[in-house]
Amino acid sequence: MDGYSRRCRPPHGPFHDFWLFREGERTHADYSDLLGRKDAPVRIADDILQHVLERLRAMPTENPGRGGEPGHGLNVYGPTVIAARGGGVLQEVMSTWIAQFPEPVENVEFEYAAASHGVDPVEGELISRHQGGLPGDSWTAGVDLAADLAECALHGEAFIEVVRVPRAHFIEQVGTLAEFGRLAAAGTHFVLHLGI
Repeated sequence: MDGYSRRCRPPHGPFHDFWLFREGERTHADYSDLLGRKDAPVRIADDILQHVLERLRAMPTENPGRGGEPGHGLNVYGPTVIAARGGGVLQEVMSTWIAQFPEPVENVEFEYAAASHGVDPVEGELISRHQGGLPGDSWTAGVDLAADLAECALHGEAFIEVVRVPRAHFIEQVGTLAEFGRLAAAGTHFVLHLGI
């Protein structure tokens, strides 16, 4: 985008943690011992996972923090269980996501419109941030980075924030989630997600 600086950074917190357990190994509501840990088998930064949250909204889930209340999609700020009914959706969404990034790409980049608020000239205080559409990505086709940048400019210096992650790490993490989904869909396992 002409006229806007690009500020690249690696992903950082807050994070979403994903654990895989055999059905019957522990109850769906048994997650308090995992809170605050940083060793989940899959740990994805929120600014990356945001790119597929809309697609995951169709996924049947339950909220163990509310007595197993059924719902759809991830509880961004708390626990979510993905069992047999939602496993296939998780597998499909993650597999499709991986396919969007061809082999020769060294890094996967996620763009956001952002505005600084005169705090730190490099990082800035993000007072407005929107997910920019990825070229050729039908999932975010309705998202317009130029419009998001114009809106951010109303709040301060607008810039394009680029979150860059090595493709190999991205594929490993998202591929593991796809496998978690496959196992959950088989009914032998469940996925426990702990939100930010």
